[in-house]
Amino acid sequence: MKIKEIYKTQDDDNKVELINSLNFDDFDDKWDLILEVIEDEKEYDLARIEALKIIEIADIPKIVVEELCDIVINLLKNENDYDVKNYAFIASRNLINDSIEIKNYINKIVLSKEEDIDIRHNAYSAILKITNQTDKSKILNSLLNDEVFSKFAKKDIN
Repeated sequence: MKIKEIYKTQDDDNKVELINSLNFDDFDDKWDLILEVIEDEKEYDLARIEALKIIEIADIPKIVVEELCDIVINLLKNENDYDVKNYAFIASRNLINDSIEIKNYINKIVLSKEEDIDIRHNAYSAILKITNQTDKSKILNSLLNDEVFSKFAKKDIN
């Protein structure tokens, strides 16, 4: 039986446990399930969050990176559930070097004084994962006059 089929038979709490187990287990349809769960706004929010936690730390197969980036940028921009959105920003740490759209949006959000402070902090943590030092320095320099992030940017520029 495929993991997606098993997942669909579970109650909400067991869905969360099953998603969590995917950190350690590998199934042929593991990434199909993860993508489906995080994209489905009707899905149990804690299951979506657990799937986003996997994305934050996983070695993501090249074959799913583009689709995953598309789903995550959509969550960053449009997700209504505050906690899911926050975890999407956390998960973007592992995708920021794979998507210029994610990188640009993260930059926009960290500079937005109207955005929620926790979202901004999670966006900032993603910026620290940028591997292109020129891009990273440019963003950090743009934060030197920000009342919230200037002290972090000064520390992290070097």
